[in-house]
Amino acid sequence: MLCILAWLLAGSLHVIYAASFSEYQIKAAFLYNFAKFVDWPSTAFRAGQNSLVICVVGEDPFGAALDEPIKGQSIGGRNLVVRRLKQIHRDEACHLAFISRSERDKLGQVLSLIKSSPFLTIGDDGNFIDQGGMINLVVEERKVRFEVNLEAVDRAGLKISPELLRLAKSVRDRRKL
Repeated sequence: MLCILAWLLAGSLHVIYAASFSEYQIKAAFLYNFAKFVDWPSTAFRAGQNSLVICVVGEDPFGAALDEPIKGQSIGGRNLVVRRLKQIHRDEACHLAFISRSERDKLGQVLSLIKSSPFLTIGDDGNFIDQGGMINLVVEERKVRFEVNLEAVDRAGLKISPELLRLAKSVRDRRKL
């Protein structure tokens, strides 16, 4: 797992072969790295809050694969924390929210509820972007890649670095239309 993180940190985030690691070990590494390439508005952090909170909403497909690599890690001076939630609320203390496939039937409702909140929403369901999600993780030919919905990112007041956007399989940007 540490090898995967080291490799990702070296800049090869966009494609990882899934042969040696479980799909969700790889996706956990993506979540960690996404957090490094996103700027949140100051209003996303409560007074005195020194944590960057990664929430898993619904059934947790990661298990320890998400907790282990971030133990003791920080980004921008903020300690990384993982929370698991059965459901999410607009005022939840989350910065990065992975919406599990178990929420598929109510995905539109969940995303609508938090669409203006400063949460980076991430999923791995085929229609995640179409329903208003920000980043969708996809597996193609045993490689994990990602798609970005910039309209949803902007609506939440987040900024994704151009470096990360260049690595995306696709970037939906209807703002230009």
